[in-house]
Amino acid sequence: MPSLGRYIPASLVSPRIRSAARQRLAEMGGMVLWLLALALAAALWSYNPLDPSMNTASTQAPTNLLGFTGSYLADVLLQNVGITAALPVLAMMAWGWRVVRHAGLGSILLRLVALLCAMPVIGALLAALPILLPMLPAPHWPTESGPGGAFGLSIAHTALQAASSVLGPAGRLAVWVLGLLLTILLVPLGMGLSLAEWAAIGRGLRAAARQPLRLARSMPARQGRPDR
Repeated sequence: MPSLGRYIPASLVSPRIRSAARQRLAEMGGMVLWLLALALAAALWSYNPLDPSMNTASTQAPTNLLGFTGSYLADVLLQNVGITAALPVLAMMAWGWRVVRHAGLGSILLRLVALLCAMPVIGALLAALPILLPMLPAPHWPTESGPGGAFGLSIAHTALQAASSVLGPAGRLAVWVLGLLLTILLVPLGMGLSLAEWAAIGRGLRAAARQPLRLARSMPARQGRPDR
């Protein structure tokens, strides 16, 4: 983060001291991003539709872990963007990781724009699934707008109707696939992680997915052993 240099006093003329100070400031900035991500995750996780918010008039004390701020913030996000409200949490974790490791984020504006564009696109993809596949069971979601949020639901209806009128029945599937490709482009752009970091995440997810299988395979062997 080259802009941090402006906060270093000019009296610290030693390049070594200035470099160390910039590194410590960057690490503190990364930790602040992690704290913000943790706070947002706590607000979303403890969301209660009965808490006071812009959509709920209530005199009871909020049960949200962040109090009134958390109840209002979680309600606005989950009502409007649905499950994609978790995307800023992941992004801030990724940005904090990059900053703490002094790997840089590139253009912050580009990351923010990509993230803000990805959220309604993902919401629209989720909202379109019950329309494209009506045999799917309705997901249990604490808000009436569903997992895609109000924005996603509105975009999904508009996009599917437009595609169907132009391309016929196949147009709805085509526009959904187009949205999926756009998501695959926008999410990595918004996260700002390198290919090596994405590969490491993939290896970690594969290893985590194998653990239940390994545990299930080891259970019969353990049960077959005689007790000593």
